[in-house]
Amino acid sequence: MSESEPFEDHWYYQGRRKINGPFNKEAMIVAIMDQDVDSDTQVWNTSWTENAPTQALRETELGGYLTDEAREKYTPTPVSDRLAWVLALFPLAFLFIDSVLIYNYNPIAFSNGYMLAVPLVYSLIALVDALSIRDSGRSRAPLYWFWMIPVYLAVRANKLRRGGIYFWLWLLSTVLYLIVVYGVVDGGYFMPSTRPLPSCSNSMIIDTNKELFDDAVAENRRSPNSLARSIQNALGTDYGNPYYDIGYNGFRQSPKANDIVEIAQITETQETRSCQAVVIASRGPRIPIDYSITRRSGGIEVTMQSR
Repeated sequence: MSESEPFEDHWYYQGRRKINGPFNKEAMIVAIMDQDVDSDTQVWNTSWTENAPTQALRETELGGYLTDEAREKYTPTPVSDRLAWVLALFPLAFLFIDSVLIYNYNPIAFSNGYMLAVPLVYSLIALVDALSIRDSGRSRAPLYWFWMIPVYLAVRANKLRRGGIYFWLWLLSTVLYLIVVYGVVDGGYFMPSTRPLPSCSNSMIIDTNKELFDDAVAENRRSPNSLARSIQNALGTDYGNPYYDIGYNGFRQSPKANDIVEIAQITETQETRSCQAVVIASRGPRIPIDYSITRRSGGIEVTMQSR
């Protein structure tokens, strides 16, 4: 109720622990059909005198909406639980997707785009479900919680009075996801990993080697990092600093790893795979490298050195 309309016909009703309102007549009808209030609920209207006592809803003009005929006319339309099932079992679907991606060391599983897209799609599904609840004619819809799925499912259950089955299913499927994906497939948390080491030419390994190369080149030549010193020595003194002077033209960035070619596996054990390759830099000579892929608790470690 706005300050400019103090005498509007608004309703208040006594809730469990507080007074709720103001509501217009249409909102009160929805509350009746939604069973937020019943015939014994104490109500008060702004059109009554200030000292007028509250009355039971059945004794007011709203009592006419308590009849079976009124309920048949105004009862909210049914809401499907299909999207609630999708939300509750969503972690199980990604249990299989992420297990395949992580088992095969697919870089998509750890990309920023993927990590952003999954919760975004999840929240959009919840938002569509929340909008369907609102459009069904109910007095309140759990719209504000669509971005926090467990809270949304709990609020939804309370609103529709359908029990907490979807919340508990979500919790169970989420725990199962964490155990299987990070405890078994990825390994190292609940049991040793059973997946093989990635190949020397795996795209994730190649990207990691490029990052190691670029970081080493960018370090100061006096760095205690042996990898940095060896690669910078191989590139030559002109390329050994993050930026090198090219006279009056200013400074140019240090070389970057454009590609890694001539990849070959040298040795392999259960825990370590040794490889050789050649880095093609954006400037300077081709740099032969050795690198190893070692299994560690909760993942793998890639180490590289120049040959």
